[in-house]
Amino acid sequence: MENFTWSIAVLICTLLVNNNPLADNHLRINGGYEAKIEDHPWIVSLQLNSSDICGGSLLNEDTVLTAAHCFGVSSEWSLYSILAGTHDRTQSGTKIQVKDVKIHEWYMSYLPINDIAIIKLAEKVEFSKKIQPARLPNQDDQLPEGAPLLAAGWGLTEVNGTTTASDVLKAAKIEVLPQTTCNTLIVLYKGIICAGNRTNGIYWGDSGGPLEHDGVVVGVASYVIGESMYGGFTSVADYRTWISRTTGI
Repeated sequence: MENFTWSIAVLICTLLVNNNPLADNHLRINGGYEAKIEDHPWIVSLQLNSSDICGGSLLNEDTVLTAAHCFGVSSEWSLYSILAGTHDRTQSGTKIQVKDVKIHEWYMSYLPINDIAIIKLAEKVEFSKKIQPARLPNQDDQLPEGAPLLAAGWGLTEVNGTTTASDVLKAAKIEVLPQTTCNTLIVLYKGIICAGNRTNGIYWGDSGGPLEHDGVVVGVASYVIGESMYGGFTSVADYRTWISRTTGI
Protein backbone atom coordinates (compact mmCIF):
# COMPACT_ATOMS: atom_id res chain seq x y z
CA MET A 1 0.00 0.00 0.00
CA GLU A 2 2.87 2.38 0.79
CA ASN A 3 4.40 1.82 -2.66
CA PHE A 4 1.03 2.39 -4.31
CA THR A 5 0.50 5.62 -2.36
CA TRP A 6 3.99 6.81 -3.30
CA SER A 7 3.36 6.04 -6.99
CA ILE A 8 0.09 7.98 -6.93
CA ALA A 9 1.84 10.94 -5.29
CA VAL A 10 4.60 10.90 -7.91
CA LEU A 11 2.03 10.74 -10.72
CA ILE A 12 0.01 13.64 -9.34
CA CYS A 13 3.16 15.75 -9.02
CA THR A 14 4.15 14.85 -12.59
CA LEU A 15 0.73 15.86 -13.88
CA LEU A 16 0.86 19.15 -12.01
CA VAL A 17 4.27 19.92 -13.48
CA ASN A 18 2.93 19.17 -16.97
CA ASN A 19 -0.19 21.30 -16.36
CA ASN A 20 -2.32 18.15 -16.02
CA PRO A 21 -2.93 17.01 -19.62
CA LEU A 22 -6.26 15.43 -18.75
CA ALA A 23 -7.69 18.65 -17.36
CA ASP A 24 -6.34 20.91 -20.12
CA ASN A 25 -7.17 21.03 -23.81
CA HIS A 26 -7.82 17.82 -25.72
CA LEU A 27 -5.46 15.99 -28.05
CA ARG A 28 -4.93 16.28 -31.81
CA ILE A 29 -3.07 14.36 -34.46
CA ASN A 30 0.20 16.18 -35.12
CA GLY A 31 1.86 15.74 -38.51
CA GLY A 32 0.76 12.68 -40.44
CA TYR A 33 -1.19 12.69 -43.70
CA GLU A 34 -4.69 13.33 -44.99
CA ALA A 35 -6.73 10.15 -44.62
CA LYS A 36 -9.81 8.73 -46.34
CA ILE A 37 -12.90 8.11 -44.22
CA GLU A 38 -13.30 4.78 -46.05
CA ASP A 39 -10.04 3.65 -44.43
CA HIS A 40 -11.34 4.56 -40.95
CA PRO A 41 -15.15 4.26 -41.32
CA TRP A 42 -15.66 3.78 -37.57
CA ILE A 43 -14.24 7.17 -36.61
CA VAL A 44 -16.65 9.89 -35.50
CA SER A 45 -16.33 13.49 -34.37
CA LEU A 46 -17.83 14.15 -30.94
CA GLN A 47 -19.36 17.61 -30.73
CA LEU A 48 -20.68 19.85 -27.96
CA ASN A 49 -23.17 22.46 -29.16
CA SER A 50 -22.00 21.67 -32.71
CA SER A 51 -18.33 22.37 -31.88
CA ASP A 52 -15.82 19.55 -32.27
CA ILE A 53 -14.31 18.47 -28.94
CA CYS A 54 -13.18 14.86 -29.32
CA GLY A 55 -13.09 11.78 -31.51
CA GLY A 56 -14.63 8.36 -31.03
CA SER A 57 -15.04 4.91 -32.54
CA LEU A 58 -18.39 3.47 -33.60
CA LEU A 59 -18.98 0.03 -32.04
CA ASN A 60 -22.40 -0.68 -33.55
CA GLU A 61 -25.36 1.28 -34.95
CA ASP A 62 -25.88 3.31 -31.77
CA THR A 63 -22.79 2.89 -29.58
CA VAL A 64 -19.52 4.86 -29.57
CA LEU A 65 -16.27 4.31 -27.67
CA THR A 66 -14.41 7.44 -26.52
CA ALA A 67 -12.42 8.96 -23.64
CA ALA A 68 -14.01 9.81 -20.29
CA HIS A 69 -12.28 13.17 -20.04
CA CYS A 70 -14.16 14.40 -23.13
CA PHE A 71 -17.09 15.08 -20.81
CA GLY A 72 -17.32 17.72 -18.10
CA VAL A 73 -19.45 17.67 -15.00
CA SER A 74 -22.63 18.33 -17.00
CA SER A 75 -24.86 15.36 -17.73
CA GLU A 76 -26.98 17.21 -20.28
CA TRP A 77 -26.15 14.61 -22.89
CA SER A 78 -28.57 16.14 -25.41
CA LEU A 79 -26.04 18.97 -25.88
CA TYR A 80 -23.64 16.43 -27.40
CA SER A 81 -23.80 14.84 -30.84
CA ILE A 82 -21.61 12.78 -33.14
CA LEU A 83 -20.75 13.32 -36.79
CA ALA A 84 -20.03 10.15 -38.79
CA GLY A 85 -19.25 9.20 -42.37
CA THR A 86 -17.35 12.30 -43.46
CA HIS A 87 -13.71 13.02 -44.23
CA ASP A 88 -14.28 16.79 -44.02
CA ARG A 89 -16.16 17.74 -40.88
CA THR A 90 -17.36 21.02 -42.47
CA GLN A 91 -19.25 18.99 -45.09
CA SER A 92 -22.38 16.91 -44.76
CA GLY A 93 -22.22 13.69 -42.79
CA THR A 94 -24.49 11.74 -40.48
CA LYS A 95 -25.16 13.75 -37.33
CA ILE A 96 -26.91 12.09 -34.39
CA GLN A 97 -27.66 13.37 -30.91
CA VAL A 98 -26.23 11.64 -27.84
CA LYS A 99 -28.79 9.93 -25.60
CA ASP A 100 -26.63 8.72 -22.71
CA VAL A 101 -23.01 8.37 -21.61
CA LYS A 102 -21.46 5.72 -19.36
CA ILE A 103 -18.16 6.86 -17.86
CA HIS A 104 -15.90 4.26 -16.24
CA GLU A 105 -16.85 4.10 -12.58
CA TRP A 106 -13.22 4.40 -11.44
CA TYR A 107 -12.29 7.29 -13.70
CA MET A 108 -10.77 10.29 -11.89
CA SER A 109 -10.09 13.50 -13.81
CA TYR A 110 -6.72 14.12 -12.14
CA LEU A 111 -5.26 10.68 -12.99
CA PRO A 112 -4.63 9.24 -16.49
CA ILE A 113 -6.26 5.89 -15.73
CA ASN A 114 -9.68 4.43 -16.60
CA ASP A 115 -10.06 7.20 -19.19
CA ILE A 116 -12.78 5.46 -21.15
CA ALA A 117 -16.48 6.03 -21.81
CA ILE A 118 -19.37 4.62 -23.83
CA ILE A 119 -21.82 6.83 -25.72
CA LYS A 120 -25.35 5.68 -26.52
CA LEU A 121 -26.91 7.47 -29.49
CA ALA A 122 -30.51 8.68 -29.71
CA GLU A 123 -30.86 7.05 -33.15
CA LYS A 124 -29.15 4.29 -35.09
CA VAL A 125 -26.74 5.14 -37.89
CA GLU A 126 -27.09 3.47 -41.26
CA PHE A 127 -23.99 1.52 -42.26
CA SER A 128 -22.32 2.30 -45.58
CA LYS A 129 -18.84 2.35 -47.09
CA LYS A 130 -18.11 5.40 -44.96
CA ILE A 131 -19.78 4.20 -41.75
CA GLN A 132 -18.80 0.84 -40.27
CA PRO A 133 -18.33 -0.57 -36.75
CA ALA A 134 -14.82 -0.97 -35.37
CA ARG A 135 -13.21 -4.32 -34.72
CA LEU A 136 -11.88 -4.67 -31.18
CA PRO A 137 -9.09 -6.87 -29.78
CA ASN A 138 -9.61 -9.75 -27.39
CA GLN A 139 -8.80 -9.09 -23.75
CA ASP A 140 -5.69 -11.27 -23.96
CA ASP A 141 -4.23 -9.60 -27.05
CA GLN A 142 -0.87 -7.93 -26.43
CA LEU A 143 1.05 -5.43 -28.57
CA PRO A 144 4.83 -5.94 -28.72
CA GLU A 145 7.24 -3.02 -28.58
CA GLY A 146 7.70 -1.55 -32.04
CA ALA A 147 4.30 -2.73 -33.32
CA PRO A 148 3.09 -0.36 -36.09
CA LEU A 149 0.07 1.78 -35.22
CA LEU A 150 -2.14 4.45 -36.75
CA ALA A 151 -3.62 7.32 -34.76
CA ALA A 152 -6.50 9.02 -36.57
CA GLY A 153 -8.39 12.25 -36.02
CA TRP A 154 -8.99 15.79 -37.22
CA GLY A 155 -5.56 17.27 -36.72
CA LEU A 156 -3.47 20.38 -36.50
CA THR A 157 -2.37 22.25 -39.61
CA GLU A 158 0.41 24.85 -39.53
CA VAL A 159 0.25 27.70 -42.06
CA ASN A 160 2.71 30.61 -41.88
CA GLY A 161 3.59 29.71 -38.33
CA THR A 162 -0.04 29.62 -37.16
CA THR A 163 -1.45 26.32 -35.93
CA THR A 164 -5.16 25.69 -36.46
CA ALA A 165 -7.49 22.71 -36.34
CA SER A 166 -7.73 20.80 -39.60
CA ASP A 167 -11.15 20.26 -41.12
CA VAL A 168 -10.05 17.04 -42.83
CA LEU A 169 -9.34 13.66 -41.32
CA LYS A 170 -5.67 12.94 -40.67
CA ALA A 171 -3.73 9.86 -39.63
CA ALA A 172 -0.22 9.45 -38.24
CA LYS A 173 2.00 6.39 -38.35
CA ILE A 174 3.39 5.72 -34.89
CA GLU A 175 4.53 2.67 -32.93
CA VAL A 176 4.38 1.05 -29.52
CA LEU A 177 7.19 2.49 -27.39
CA PRO A 178 9.04 0.81 -24.53
CA GLN A 179 7.46 1.48 -21.15
CA THR A 180 10.87 2.60 -19.92
CA THR A 181 10.91 5.41 -22.50
CA CYS A 182 7.64 6.85 -21.26
CA ASN A 183 8.30 6.14 -17.59
CA THR A 184 11.08 8.72 -17.70
CA LEU A 185 8.35 11.34 -18.29
CA ILE A 186 5.31 10.05 -16.40
CA VAL A 187 4.32 7.06 -14.28
CA LEU A 188 2.49 4.56 -16.49
CA TYR A 189 -0.04 2.13 -15.11
CA LYS A 190 -1.47 -1.08 -16.52
CA GLY A 191 -4.04 -0.33 -19.17
CA ILE A 192 -2.05 2.41 -20.91
CA ILE A 193 -0.33 2.04 -24.31
CA CYS A 194 2.60 4.41 -24.77
CA ALA A 195 3.02 5.23 -28.47
CA GLY A 196 4.46 7.79 -30.86
CA ASN A 197 7.67 8.63 -32.71
CA ARG A 198 9.95 11.62 -33.21
CA THR A 199 7.89 13.29 -35.95
CA ASN A 200 4.26 12.19 -35.59
CA GLY A 201 2.00 11.71 -32.64
CA ILE A 202 -1.00 13.14 -30.85
CA TYR A 203 -1.22 16.70 -29.65
CA TRP A 204 -4.01 18.80 -28.16
CA GLY A 205 -7.47 18.21 -29.71
CA ASP A 206 -8.84 14.79 -30.72
CA SER A 207 -8.95 12.80 -27.50
CA GLY A 208 -11.13 9.73 -27.62
CA GLY A 209 -10.12 8.90 -31.18
CA PRO A 210 -8.94 5.45 -32.27
CA LEU A 211 -5.47 3.96 -32.12
CA GLU A 212 -5.38 1.22 -34.75
CA HIS A 213 -3.26 -1.85 -35.40
CA ASP A 214 -3.97 -3.86 -38.58
CA GLY A 215 -7.46 -2.36 -38.79
CA VAL A 216 -8.32 -3.17 -35.17
CA VAL A 217 -9.03 -0.36 -32.68
CA VAL A 218 -6.58 -1.19 -29.90
CA GLY A 219 -6.53 2.13 -28.03
CA VAL A 220 -8.37 5.33 -27.18
CA ALA A 221 -6.39 8.60 -27.36
CA SER A 222 -6.04 9.93 -23.83
CA TYR A 223 -3.15 12.32 -23.19
CA VAL A 224 0.18 13.72 -24.32
CA ILE A 225 3.14 12.71 -22.20
CA GLY A 226 4.86 15.90 -21.12
CA GLU A 227 6.22 18.04 -23.94
CA SER A 228 7.12 14.99 -26.04
CA MET A 229 5.55 13.57 -29.20
CA TYR A 230 4.50 10.53 -27.18
CA GLY A 231 0.90 9.76 -26.35
CA GLY A 232 -0.86 7.71 -23.72
CA PHE A 233 -3.72 5.59 -25.07
CA THR A 234 -6.24 3.64 -23.01
CA SER A 235 -5.75 -0.02 -23.97
CA VAL A 236 -8.98 -1.49 -25.35
CA ALA A 237 -7.83 -5.05 -24.62
CA ASP A 238 -7.38 -4.21 -20.94
CA TYR A 239 -10.92 -2.79 -20.79
CA ARG A 240 -12.56 -5.38 -23.04
CA THR A 241 -14.51 -6.91 -20.15
CA TRP A 242 -15.77 -3.49 -19.05
CA ILE A 243 -16.79 -2.64 -22.62
CA SER A 244 -18.68 -5.93 -22.97
CA ARG A 245 -20.37 -5.51 -19.59
CA THR A 246 -21.39 -1.93 -20.40
CA THR A 247 -22.53 -2.45 -23.99
CA GLY A 248 -23.25 -6.15 -24.42
CA ILE A 249 -20.87 -6.11 -27.40
